[in-house]
Amino acid sequence: MSGTVTDVNGDPVRGARVSSRDGSTTTSTTGAFILRNVREDNLDVQAEIVQNGVRFRGRNVAVTFRGERTQSVNIVVAPERQLASIFGVVEDRDGFRLGGASIFAGGAGLSSQRTVANANGEYELFGLISGISYTIVAGGREYRSDVDAMILTDGERRRVNFVLSNPGNPQMQAPQDLSAVSWTSPPVTRASRDREAIEHVKRLFDPGHAKRRASDTRLTPAGNYVEVGLDWTPIDSLELLGYGIYRGRNAGGPFTAIDFLREPLEGYFVDLDDVLRPNQNYYYQITSLSVIYPNDPNRSESLPSDTVLVTPLPDLDGLRVTNNPLTFNWNDAQADGYIVYLFDEFPGIGVESFWNNANSPTPDVFLEYAGPNLVRGQRYYYLVLGLADENVNRTVSAVGEFVAP
Repeated sequence: MSGTVTDVNGDPVRGARVSSRDGSTTTSTTGAFILRNVREDNLDVQAEIVQNGVRFRGRNVAVTFRGERTQSVNIVVAPERQLASIFGVVEDRDGFRLGGASIFAGGAGLSSQRTVANANGEYELFGLISGISYTIVAGGREYRSDVDAMILTDGERRRVNFVLSNPGNPQMQAPQDLSAVSWTSPPVTRASRDREAIEHVKRLFDPGHAKRRASDTRLTPAGNYVEVGLDWTPIDSLELLGYGIYRGRNAGGPFTAIDFLREPLEGYFVDLDDVLRPNQNYYYQITSLSVIYPNDPNRSESLPSDTVLVTPLPDLDGLRVTNNPLTFNWNDAQADGYIVYLFDEFPGIGVESFWNNANSPTPDVFLEYAGPNLVRGQRYYYLVLGLADENVNRTVSAVGEFVAP
């Protein structure tokens, strides 16, 4: 399984420990993780990190199938004291309990969270965050979903029951406003202090678009990740089961189905395919799928969305700092422009860049420092972001550091 860990602001969390009963791993530079050789089951997945003495935790449920990679397993972490949960039963209109029904929670732009009702139709959805306005959807194939909305308090455990009704047979609408970005980004090494920090560059450059995830087998020659994120406007329908994700190598197709996103509250997906490589063209379309899919192929799947294109950039490496004057340097990554972000402490949760050139990216592979005076002998941290094709394709460096002369 693979996915991403974010905080309540949507920022990807680096160095969080992610675990299920089949093993554990550490999130990468982009907050991504992958757990291999997990069993076929409804697996509880937990994430945890300690930042400045505060323990952040979160959890989700991954529904895994033999021989397949389960993607989009998103986990949102928050301080332990802010966590809450809901529990209850899922029934049909005749009062029969529905084992296997899925319950989703989404709110405030966060990735949706999921759990699955047991054989008695009972569920509990952990890891919800107090103060967030959540939409809760319970549903299943061949049932019309039930929905509720709520705000929970610190430590609350609230009962919420759901009743699912018979589905209709609407013609599903094609998803709108599809966009795509590609990221090439370095992993986090276990021995590095990077494990205790969050990668802020995506939110710094592009607030509100911070969900990223990656597989640690799709490596560039330098060992970095390539990932493609898709965004669209979610379909507002209780008949929605999820989305079909399609990819091709040419604008006119053919397009091949690469995944079925069973997340009716989501408007985001990341392509985690091992074949993704820099400097290659990838075209994407998505469809919406109804709760009767695939029983009625003419109505249960919409027409495809518009087509979008990405061409991932190569690695951004070779970071170095020279003095007199203080200048940041890096290797050419085929970007149209580069942004340097400078921090006066390691970029952990809540640490912001105090200087950057985001308003004027440089086309060069160096940038002379033009910010406030630095403190001699103090250690500073920086990273470089490369952008191309109207910022659709992005490559980010590892975190560099230096001591001010």
